[in-house]
Amino acid sequence: MNTRPTVIVAASMVVLCVAAGLFPVLVVPAELAQVERVVAQTEQTYYGYVPYKIWRNETQPSPQTQNYWINPATMLDHAVVGIVGAQDATSVKIYTLPDRNLVNSFTVNRMESVMTDLRNGTFFKVVTSKPASVLLLGGFRLEAPSPDGSFSSFLPSVDGGYVGKEFVFLNVHSTTPARSIEAYGVSLLPGLPYIVFALEDSTVTMFDENGNQVAQYELKANKYKDFALAPYKAYRLQSTGNIMVETFVIEKPCFIPAAKGTFVGSIFYAAGSVPESGNVANPLRFFLFSSTEGARLSICDLDYARESKGVTIPAGENVSLRVTDNQYMAVESDKPILIAYRSQPSEGGIAVVGLATGQTADIFVFGQGYIFAYTDTVVNVDDVTLRLAPDGIQPITEGLHRISTDKNIVIETVHIDPMQGFNDFGQYLPSAQSISIRYEGLSLKPVVEQTPWLYYGAGAAVAVVVVVLVVWSVKRRKP
Repeated sequence: MNTRPTVIVAASMVVLCVAAGLFPVLVVPAELAQVERVVAQTEQTYYGYVPYKIWRNETQPSPQTQNYWINPATMLDHAVVGIVGAQDATSVKIYTLPDRNLVNSFTVNRMESVMTDLRNGTFFKVVTSKPASVLLLGGFRLEAPSPDGSFSSFLPSVDGGYVGKEFVFLNVHSTTPARSIEAYGVSLLPGLPYIVFALEDSTVTMFDENGNQVAQYELKANKYKDFALAPYKAYRLQSTGNIMVETFVIEKPCFIPAAKGTFVGSIFYAAGSVPESGNVANPLRFFLFSSTEGARLSICDLDYARESKGVTIPAGENVSLRVTDNQYMAVESDKPILIAYRSQPSEGGIAVVGLATGQTADIFVFGQGYIFAYTDTVVNVDDVTLRLAPDGIQPITEGLHRISTDKNIVIETVHIDPMQGFNDFGQYLPSAQSISIRYEGLSLKPVVEQTPWLYYGAGAAVAVVVVVLVVWSVKRRKP
C-alpha cells in the first residue's frame, strides 16, 4: 500500500498524482451558530469504499465484430484519498477497515493538502480533529498528467455542512471537461463544472492557493454562478451571504443535500440536466425523487424564476424525471423528500448520502451500497433490524430501500455496469457527525414570487417542461 505522509501545499498536487499512477433574508439564531461552532471544534469521522474495478472496458473493432477488451493503460490498483485543510492545525488519521490499521497520520493547515493511496476494494475511515475537505477519487482520467476526469458532488463548508460562507477545496476537474466525440461519445454539460447557489444576497470572492483573488461574483438570492478552475490546485470561496457549492457533470451520479440541512428536506438547489444531442433525452440518466409520506413538489427554473413542473410523489415510491429545460433549478416540496441523480451505469461513479438520528427515507441504491456507522447504531432496512458497532459496515443491494436509523449514518453507493470498470470517480465525503447539521434558522424566499402553493397553500398552474420518464414502484429488497 503506497502512502504519502508528507504534508504538501496543493500546488504540488499534479506531480503527486502523476507519480501515483444548491431565498433572501437569512436569520441565524444564536443556538444555530453555537451548533456550528461546536461541530467545527469536534472530531470528525469520514467513511468510504474504494471500488474494485478501476479500469475501462473498450471496444476493439475487428473485420467481423467488435471485441471488448480491458485497456491496460486504464488499469489502476489504487484510488486516492485527498485531504485539504479547512482550518489550521488539523490532525488527520487514515485507517483501513475492518482491521483499523493506521495507514497515514499527519497534520494539515488551511489550504494544505495530503494525498494517500488506497488499494482497490478497500474500506476506510478518516478521523480529523476539525472539519476538513475529504475527497475520494480515482481512475486514469483523474490521475493522468492532463486530467479530463469528472464527478458530481456537493462541497462541504469549513464548518462541515453543505451551507456556509467559506469553502476550501481542491479542484480536480479539467478546465474544459467536455470530452471528444471520437474518444468518448457525445457529452454535453449543463454548464461549467462548478456552481455557486446563493441562499441570500451574496458577494462571492474566490482565492487561489497563494491567496490571490481570482474572481468575484455579485449574486442575488436564488441566483447562481457557474465557473471552471485550473486542475489540481486548492481554492477558497469567501461569501458575505450563505451559499451552497456543487460540482456536476451529467455522466456522474450524486445525492442532493437539502438547503436546511441533512439529505431529507423540502427545499433543494441543484444543477439540472440537458439532452445529449438533437433534444433527445438519455433514458438512462434522470433524477429520482422519493418520499416516505408522499409529497407534492414544484421544480423551479432559477434563470427565469418560474415554476417548471408540479409533481406528485406517491408514498413509498420514486418518481423519475428527466429535466430538459432547467439547467439550474430549485425544488420545493410540501413534505420531506430525498433527491438523487442517476447517471448512465456504463459511465460509472460513486455517490454518498446520509441519514441523521431518527430519520427515515426511501433511498434508491445505485449498484452496490454500503452503510457506515460511527457509533453503536440500530439501522432498519426494509423492516430488518440491524445492529452496527462503531465502524460497522452493512452492504445493501441495488434497488429501493426504506432505511431508518437511531444515529447518524453514511451510505456510499457504487454505480457501475457489471461489464464495465471505472474511468474516473470521485466524491467529497461528509463526516458522520456533519450529517445532522441543520439550518432551521434560514428564512427562505420563494423562487417564484406568485404565491406558490408550497408557501401559501394555493394551487399553481404549471407549464410542462420536464419529461416524465417513469414512476418507479419497486418492491423493496432485503439488504
